[in-house]
Amino acid sequence: MAMTNNIVVSLVSTLTGTDGLAAKTASLAEIIQESLTSVACSLLYSTSGTISGGADEYDLAGSLKTPIGDAAVFAKAMLVFIRNNGTNAMTVGAANNIPIFADTSDKLTLAKNAWFLFCNPAGVTVTAGTGDLITIAGTNADTYDLIVIGAPAA
Repeated sequence: MAMTNNIVVSLVSTLTGTDGLAAKTASLAEIIQESLTSVACSLLYSTSGTISGGADEYDLAGSLKTPIGDAAVFAKAMLVFIRNNGTNAMTVGAANNIPIFADTSDKLTLAKNAWFLFCNPAGVTVTAGTGDLITIAGTNADTYDLIVIGAPAA
């Protein structure tokens, strides 16, 4: 199975104002591009989830399926994207999570409409039982999008 992954993040910002009598403008343009096709990156998991029971857990070393129905058992996670589509804040982390966080008590809060993107071309190791979960917690019925791209377990 073949898979190509091209991640492009474009940051463009312009600040205008005055300094005394003179108008001033400061601009920033940063384009970050990453191609995950040069590494053994051939797994994709994506879902639009709805929080149930206060938290949802995704076991990257468990029984997830790719969008075409194949098993998605990750050895490494290269990209994790989470977008809060709900009306309340939600947290990511604070459990047996993959090591994109410092430890099992570390968590990230995503406000309404906020999103989080983690990308590491070398990947972070997914360890069954101790570092394989993505936990998304919040208010029941709030929705989110989750995308994980990575390398398969051997």
